[in-house]
Amino acid sequence: MSARDVSLAGELGLLRQALAAVAALLEPSALGEELSAEAGRYVLAVVSLAEARVELLRRALVGAVDPAHLRARFNDVVEPRSESDDLDVVLRAWRRERAK
Repeated sequence: MSARDVSLAGELGLLRQALAAVAALLEPSALGEELSAEAGRYVLAVVSLAEARVELLRRALVGAVDPAHLRARFNDVVEPRSESDDLDVVLRAWRRERAK
């Protein structure tokens, strides 16, 4: 495996956390009766970032961009510690010749 490879489970985990954050911001008990303007900006920012990541992920899955463009600390590829660990899908970074 290359240090530029991407864990799909890690990427999807981050997107799940982003959506959970939006859900928490929209929870009536957290905001009172109205969605404040500040919370609305936070929701828009998180949804915009998640949308951009999903589009980049889609492009990597269809081969339009090098999956290495998705690389971040949260989607490092790690070896399973045991057979009971969930399996992961690894997006392989392109070799340098293909990326040019």
